[in-house]
Amino acid sequence: MDEYPNAVIQEVLDEERYKAHKKQYDEETHKLHEEFVNDLFEEFGVSDNPKRYKAFHLAWEKGHANGLEKVYNEFYDLVELIRD
Repeated sequence: MDEYPNAVIQEVLDEERYKAHKKQYDEETHKLHEEFVNDLFEEFGVSDNPKRYKAFHLAWEKGHANGLEKVYNEFYDLVELIRD
């Protein structure tokens, strides 16, 4: 007797195609994230600042659960601390 007789089982029929698509998706997501970070640094004029990644990390931790706009706003609040 099955424990869950009405359960729906989904099977990936083309696992290799799925893996290729997942890899492509992950690469594009990474590329867009890097573009966001670099654009953020450029917009605030801190592209050469050695503390830019520390400020971004703090902004990311505080804001990423609420989207990139929140990360942007958090970075905006922190950027004055790292400017010369």
